[in-house]
Amino acid sequence: MLSCTTVPITGRERINLVSERADAKKVPPEFLSTHPSNQSIIKGLNDYIPTAMAYAKKVNDQVGIQEEQQQNTH
Repeated sequence: MLSCTTVPITGRERINLVSERADAKKVPPEFLSTHPSNQSIIKGLNDYIPTAMAYAKKVNDQVGIQEEQQQNTH
């Protein structure tokens, strides 16, 4: 179980935290489980980070353009 903190952490820090906790537990092999292994989830998240960063940049760029347009009309 992940605990809530008041200190903001990045996605990579969160993945590292989950990874550390996953390594501490003994779990059945993934093929015997109804859920993907922690390592599979972590790998999937790490693989998705570049895509997520590209989406975030696109959205941030669009918001910046919209804010500029609003400032120019006021």
